[in-house]
Amino acid sequence: MTITFPSDIPLGSRPGVTVYDRILHDWGHKEFRPLQHECIEALIEDDRDLLAVLPTGSGKSLIFQGVAKYTSGLMIVVSPLKALMEDQICKLASIEMEAAYMHSGQDHRQHAEIYDQASKGLLDILYVSPERVLTPAFITAIGPSQVGYVVIDEAHCISQWGHDFRPDYQKLNRLRVVYNNATIAAFTATATLEVRNEIISILGLDAAAIYVGDFDRPNLNLSLIFRQDLADQLLREAVYPHTGQKGHAGIIYCPTRGETEGIAEALRVKGYSAAAYHAGMDDADRRDVQDRFMADEIKIVVATIAFGMGVDKPDVRYVVHTCMPSSIETYHQEIGRAGRDGEPADCIMFHHKRDYHYWMCLFEIDELEKNLSPDITNARNCALSHMDSFCERGVCLHHQLVHHFGGTYDREFCSACDRCIYYENLRSHR
Repeated sequence: MTITFPSDIPLGSRPGVTVYDRILHDWGHKEFRPLQHECIEALIEDDRDLLAVLPTGSGKSLIFQGVAKYTSGLMIVVSPLKALMEDQICKLASIEMEAAYMHSGQDHRQHAEIYDQASKGLLDILYVSPERVLTPAFITAIGPSQVGYVVIDEAHCISQWGHDFRPDYQKLNRLRVVYNNATIAAFTATATLEVRNEIISILGLDAAAIYVGDFDRPNLNLSLIFRQDLADQLLREAVYPHTGQKGHAGIIYCPTRGETEGIAEALRVKGYSAAAYHAGMDDADRRDVQDRFMADEIKIVVATIAFGMGVDKPDVRYVVHTCMPSSIETYHQEIGRAGRDGEPADCIMFHHKRDYHYWMCLFEIDELEKNLSPDITNARNCALSHMDSFCERGVCLHHQLVHHFGGTYDREFCSACDRCIYYENLRSHR
């Protein structure tokens, strides 16, 4: 792949300025986060396909956006979220990248304009939904000769063993055929070894460079609290300690839309700045809640799983679950919204032994309505069982998370989860 260096970037005339220097300069960083440099090197210098499993907050977007800016050809980025596309385009405009996005909310005229820009070589990067990237209109307009890279963001959606499986993602293996000379890169924040293997198999990444980050987040204090009186516990053990006079931002995850609205309303009655967020709301209303949360106009978002991917607020000081999530992957991704600035943050889960049966009932209803395959049913049931074991085992929570994603955890006590704090207190009083 040809590396291009625009002449209008003011890095001086000193020799030895590399593409890595320029990327750091453009994004305003002094150094790369772990594995960012290695991933960029694999794509630009080694011209290899890539699978990058990097935890939330690792800076995955900088990797492929930096590559897109300093290489020739168009980069296609397949992304499942319209709001995320729009956010990224706004940010890229500030560093003078030519970027666009395509999704179902646009009309034919807008699509025609984007196709025209791409055909003339005027775009560095094009975000597109998985539903649109394989349509005949898109493939006809965006020919193979124009495309240098194809990026699959949120690649865990490919796997039936993943926590957010989407059938349209499994069709993305056709991109290998359509854009047969392009380098393929897949990115995700949550993928077990089984999920990674399925991503590799479906996308044909057998010769890819594979980088898996460290899933230990030692700045997150993890607590599992037996749920009794949720309304009282939520205020006493989660919301008030983190707000009070401090005004800290937090996210409360709930399993149902009705619960998000009920808790948000109850918090507002108590004088807290809170809003609900779920998939049943209009796009504009969801966008308004997210924008106001990012701008600190709302301090607490009470949300379903719909509030997650693409939320990059560094100073979230607490994440609360009112119910056990349906998988460890879901839990890990949602607590990953906390403490992205590296400062301490609290992650509190209120759980009950009924939660397992609650999810099983929902799964059975979903299976009847959607006629899901046995593979998907089995995968969801296994994931739920792993999550239930995570809550019930008297083992360090950080250790369990790291081990679940295939890493090693060497410390005996983490001092950042209620399991370890309990055992340390016992030991200190012997």
